[in-house]
Amino acid sequence: MRFAALLFAAGAASAQTVAWSPAPGSISGTVTDAGTKAPLAGRTVSVDLAAPGGGTVGPIMSPGGVFRRTGFTAQTDFLGHYKVSNLAQANYTVSVNGSDILPVRATVSLSGGEERTGVDFAVSISADLSGTVMDRAKYPMIRVPVLLLERFYQNGKSVYERVASATTDSQGKYHLNRVVKPGGVYALLADPVLRGMPPISDSPEDPAKRDPVLAPVYYMKSRFIEGAVTISPLAGQEIEGLDIEMERVKSYCVEGVTLAEGKAASMFFEIVRSGIVPAPAPLGMFYISRAQATSMTSSEGQFRVCGLPPGEYRLTASSTNRPAAPSQHQLFAAMPVSITDRDLVKLQIDALPDFSVSGEVVWDGEAPAKQETAQVHVSLLPAVSGAGPASVTASLPGRFVANGVLSDEYFARASAPAGYYAKDIIYGGLSVQHQTFRTTAGATLRVVVASDGGAITARLTDKDGNPLRSATVWFLDATARTAAELETGLTSGITDAAGLCTSATLPPGKYTVLATPDALDRTAANIDKLWSARGKGTEVELGPNGSNQVSLAPITLF
Repeated sequence: MRFAALLFAAGAASAQTVAWSPAPGSISGTVTDAGTKAPLAGRTVSVDLAAPGGGTVGPIMSPGGVFRRTGFTAQTDFLGHYKVSNLAQANYTVSVNGSDILPVRATVSLSGGEERTGVDFAVSISADLSGTVMDRAKYPMIRVPVLLLERFYQNGKSVYERVASATTDSQGKYHLNRVVKPGGVYALLADPVLRGMPPISDSPEDPAKRDPVLAPVYYMKSRFIEGAVTISPLAGQEIEGLDIEMERVKSYCVEGVTLAEGKAASMFFEIVRSGIVPAPAPLGMFYISRAQATSMTSSEGQFRVCGLPPGEYRLTASSTNRPAAPSQHQLFAAMPVSITDRDLVKLQIDALPDFSVSGEVVWDGEAPAKQETAQVHVSLLPAVSGAGPASVTASLPGRFVANGVLSDEYFARASAPAGYYAKDIIYGGLSVQHQTFRTTAGATLRVVVASDGGAITARLTDKDGNPLRSATVWFLDATARTAAELETGLTSGITDAAGLCTSATLPPGKYTVLATPDALDRTAANIDKLWSARGKGTEVELGPNGSNQVSLAPITLF
């Protein structure tokens, strides 16, 4: 007899059927070191029942009133192998955790009685970073967040994304582990959180009578990311003594009024430090360190926020205290400001309604003689916090409308169907492909799709001529002038059982094709390695509607 239970997640519209049968299933695989490929013994692998919409759940009751476990663990043996048995038919989250590794997970849908094999994990051994935050007099600074920022490339620029943070203890010490990927390029920023700052401050009018405040500073005493000393740790490396010295500086105030479509009004108000970085695609969001929690301006829209050190800031005013839902309209405004040696007064932040961006997807030149029904996915992604993404799917060719767009910084992405490629994206008459732009009501978006693209097929073999499976093939734009520019047009693929990999549709042009044994995160460190290794690749000139083939052997990047 087969028993089943329905598992509901709070607030979810779906449920998972969990079935116990006389033939339970299992999940097994191998855990290896991503860097050395060596098996990892004694690692804990967790298998947890996945809740609808994500996450995991605790024990649930099956028919007959019997509580069933929903979480299981196993230890890897000396070959890195694990196996978890006696599993019901359900969806599971399988994860590997440890004090020295970056957590990894996978979702497995297990059928009744299925013996699922090959759920393998290549885990990265985290580096371990620590140090002390102090002032110039060497007194420890307590409860100061230290941010770990990793370098990436986006839209042709070098940027830093926040990946983790740690708060100093009573001795000013901080510790970062389980978050530091080996080989990444990182900066450290001590960024004091400005607490308890009311929207109308009673701080003295005279800056000379105000208490000094701690200024944010990067490792090795730089106030700016360009002067920060970066760190590139090895797997498992422990780096101590990454001490950061902070300075107390004069504090200043920002004073003004928030407006709603030109009229003074109480709004959700926030001031945040800017000048740090967009996250890499596809997230498309700036990391901006918070200077304070969102608060409300007065009933007349007035605000006076004090205790701010010199620096670059972004002021926002909104009718909601979080990005609005797609069906919810929002008033919003953002204003960059720079504090140097004086207060900023009489500022006006006028929040305007969100709007729709209308656009069209068009062919580059004449439409192909044979057209099939095809669609293009278009996304407007926020380049800074405050706005939510706006995504639509349009016919090719065809018109579209993206709703809920704010007057703010965005960048656009368009994915064309197989056989075509997005040649350009134009907003307000200007090309914005691989660029950040500011949206304004009334401006239109145009996506230009071309049909003259081609493809490159790579065949990978080992030294004995045997096909190599699961290697990564990289297709590099040979005309790129910098590593950052290289990232904008970088594509890759994985070889199949025959050692073959065919690129996505590429624009006509010159390419360098090379292969690596494994996949790589698209961090700046790895893009730099690809940039340095392009002389080891095979150059290919792809003509309109062309098709080229190359034979490769994988290379190791240094």
